[in-house]
Amino acid sequence: MSNGPSSATASQGVGVFAAPVGVRCGAYLTGEAWGADLRYYHCGNTRILVEIDNISGPNQYTCVDPWEDKYVAERQTADNAWYVGLC
Repeated sequence: MSNGPSSATASQGVGVFAAPVGVRCGAYLTGEAWGADLRYYHCGNTRILVEIDNISGPNQYTCVDPWEDKYVAERQTADNAWYVGLC
């Protein structure tokens, strides 16, 4: 992935960068049903901590680098992921 756009927009008082055209920031599935992977695309210039919501067992955490599109889990083991802070 290339670096994101250079212009910033404000969201809830925190400067964030807009996603590249056609790209959605945050957690998403690569396909449908149980064969899908859960990934997290980070639209920003900081290294962040993401919590992964496991279907069974305790949640896990991972760091995501600036503008990284990261595999975080198989859909059959986790159903969501979200930003919780900085790494």
